[in-house]
Amino acid sequence: MMKHTPRPWRVEIDQDAYLIKSGKNHLIAVMEGTVGEYGNDEYDAHLMKASPDLYDTLEKIAHGPVSADKTVLLIQMEVVKEMAREAIGRAVLLDYTVK
Repeated sequence: MMKHTPRPWRVEIDQDAYLIKSGKNHLIAVMEGTVGEYGNDEYDAHLMKASPDLYDTLEKIAHGPVSADKTVLLIQMEVVKEMAREAIGRAVLLDYTVK
């Protein structure tokens, strides 16, 4: 299993760059010269910030129990889908829940 910089990660703006930093102020990534250039930079930075959360969610899904009982399996699939929607929502700064 890979180890990544512990969360939380955060996004800071420094002049013309987005900085992705850990909770202990460790610099993880710099997106230089991108602030406002393409219009998607803030979303890209927040997607990078969400990487540990997305990874952890995928780990839980990949290694979670699977039931042989069809009814229990359907319930488990709904739980997995909700976990995925919540993680995606945190990554893209939107409410990604299905209504």
